Amino acid sequence: MEKVQKTKWINSIKRKQMLMLLIIILFLTFCSFCFFYATKKVAVNAIYDQMKSQAEYYLESVEHQITGIIQQQTEMFSDRKLSFLADRDLLSNAYERREALLSVQERLFALKSSNNLIESATIYIPGSDYKINSSTIREMMEEDFEKNNRLKNETGKLIPDGNSLSYTLTEIPYSVDRESNFYFQIILDENKLVDHLNNFVSSDGGACLYKMENEWFLEDTIGKGLGQQLVAELKEKKIKQTDGINEVVIEKEHYLVSISYSEYLGFFIQYSSKDRILAQLHMYTKWFVLFIVCSVFMVILFSRYTEKMVNKPLKELCKAFDILRKGTMNIRISHSANDEFGYIYENFNHMTCELEKLINEVYVQKDLVQKAELKQLQTQINPHFLYNSFFLLSRRAKRNDMEGTVELSEYLGTYFKYLTRNAADTLYLKKEIEHGECYAKIQATRFASRMKVVLEELPEAVREVMVPRLIIQPILENAFEYGLENKEENGLLKISYDMREDYIYILIENNGELTDCQLEELQWKLSEEYSGEVTGLINIHRRLKGYYKGKGGIGVSRGKSGGLLVCVCIPIKQK
Repeated sequence: MEKVQKTKWINSIKRKQMLMLLIIILFLTFCSFCFFYATKKVAVNAIYDQMKSQAEYYLESVEHQITGIIQQQTEMFSDRKLSFLADRDLLSNAYERREALLSVQERLFALKSSNNLIESATIYIPGSDYKINSSTIREMMEEDFEKNNRLKNETGKLIPDGNSLSYTLTEIPYSVDRESNFYFQIILDENKLVDHLNNFVSSDGGACLYKMENEWFLEDTIGKGLGQQLVAELKEKKIKQTDGINEVVIEKEHYLVSISYSEYLGFFIQYSSKDRILAQLHMYTKWFVLFIVCSVFMVILFSRYTEKMVNKPLKELCKAFDILRKGTMNIRISHSANDEFGYIYENFNHMTCELEKLINEVYVQKDLVQKAELKQLQTQINPHFLYNSFFLLSRRAKRNDMEGTVELSEYLGTYFKYLTRNAADTLYLKKEIEHGECYAKIQATRFASRMKVVLEELPEAVREVMVPRLIIQPILENAFEYGLENKEENGLLKISYDMREDYIYILIENNGELTDCQLEELQWKLSEEYSGEVTGLINIHRRLKGYYKGKGGIGVSRGKSGGLLVCVCIPIKQK
């Protein structure tokens, strides 16, 4: 019987199913990761854009106010009354001078009141020695002249002045050799600038202004106060205005930094804790990981479900087929669910039941045929063998060879007793060997001058092994009839034994003539494919295979002496 190989793991349905589930998991994970990464990137860019928008809004707001202040400063120089105050001689009347001074002061007060960034507005008039601001009008003193001289070099710039910012404009003189008549100084309140900064920061971030030319620095008051460290870090990395967001690490904490530039205020640096800004995204990351874990769990759950509903019933069915293949016909399997496997199991049980019936019918029929063939073998006594045996017995009696006559008579008696009185289909191996040896000794007596018979002793351990009847004598008869018939001298027939593992091998060898074609033909007749005429050797071979369920049989080959070697294989351990 051809050996059926079990399904390898690489070809199993379970492996293919697990591989497909793994591919699905990887595909879902990859798609989810791509979607999450793209969404995260969009969200981060939106956050960065928001930071930039806040910075731009702040700078635009402050610059708009400063630009408005500068514009009002410029318009102030077109005031006619201010022009009259440039020279004391132009207003000789005290009343007119007083009216002009009050008019200028009133405009300064209106300017200061129009913008909360303005701390004070002061006009210096060196030609008439007046100093006018929103609250006082007085003549310039020595310190005022010194300050006026200093303002000459600071016109058109925002200059730090203590805790304030000073912005000075001067009238453009009509001659390069002529000194300006007016110096208009606006003092911006840093506290108001700080209040503006505070509107754009949170407790875990901050904002600051930094003017590199004069190292002016202004920072919010409600943030984390890291402006100075950020400025130092940005100086070290030589980072200036950028279109994106910089990431800076301070005290092992990551900050996102937005840098914008203002013509008046310098660099506007806004920073915020990266963890706080991306906290929502971190939460989404956790949800994403949870989604992946849940997906894997669901796939594993589905795998376990299919294992129970498909793989396990399929494995049980394969196991049942394997048992059936080994010859156990009473195997029955059951399935609790009323599904496709229930239908398959029910039909499998029906199939095994029908197979068992058919095999029993075939076995009974085959057994009857074998018994009939056995009876036929028992009745097929070669008349020549019987005649020649009695003729030999007669000659020995005439020669008064009483010992030889008695011996030959005992052989013949044992031989025919086996054939006529033993009706059992099986018997001990020692009885079968004894019958075969009797036949061989009778033939050896007949052809003593032409051949000899060598008989080894049957091993003690296998003497009571049960075997079918008439499995040795027909082989010996075949050896004498076809192998040694033409041997005029030095003929040899040998019976030996070989025990290996759980088998006893009975070796029957002769040194008769044997061609390769004859050997190949005999081997072909003993194969499974042969379906022709059943002769003695073929009959014995098939009986042994049937009795031992494929484990016994006959094999033929060329022996050491050049003749035919017949090997009878019999299992020692039998159920």
